[in-house]
Amino acid sequence: MNRKFHINRLFQILYPLLVYFSIYQAMDFLFLLLIGSIVGPLTCLMLSAAVTLIPIYHIYRQAPIVKAEKWFCKEDLLTDILGIFFVIFLGVGLNVLVSTFSLLPESAGYENATKVLYSGGIVVKILCNVIFVPILEELLYRGIIAGQLEVIYKNKNIAIIVSAVLFGILHFNVVQFIYACICGFALAYIYLRNHKIWVPIAAHGLTNFIVVMYTTFN
Repeated sequence: MNRKFHINRLFQILYPLLVYFSIYQAMDFLFLLLIGSIVGPLTCLMLSAAVTLIPIYHIYRQAPIVKAEKWFCKEDLLTDILGIFFVIFLGVGLNVLVSTFSLLPESAGYENATKVLYSGGIVVKILCNVIFVPILEELLYRGIIAGQLEVIYKNKNIAIIVSAVLFGILHFNVVQFIYACICGFALAYIYLRNHKIWVPIAAHGLTNFIVVMYTTFN
């Protein structure tokens, strides 16, 4: 019984990751094959994120997690805004340090990922990096994974650490692993404080928006 219980726990965490990874990668491959030469890799990534968002949102809606009774609450507004600004300051600061001073070792995976994420026109960059990808990743890593870990282990610290590490690992390169882990800690913290999923989504999206603007016009 105990073994079955632990397997069920593991399945609750791994299943959403498997759905996310398999659909995201399959859709990206398919879009690149069919229309990649016409629209470019970033548009293909955006379309893949949009498709993957459908099952991930469904899983989030059904997941056994704590959800905020109200998405907006005047009493929490100042704290929510401060949390968002903290993540923005951390994320933008790390990005500037990494890109300007080359503090982390060179990584071919990071270079390839950056080339895709900052390719294409400004509209596609915003749609992909500021809207679709932040919503998708926050629903998965904070809403589903951190949320379920919190319920399973009754411990927010475990939920924050594990979700942040998984967030880093699935970026598949050393530079983004470190960057995503640090930001993942902050994002999970501000989410688990009151379980409003829009807070980390806004923080993630606004951070990416500033980075996109900085890399595009600098």
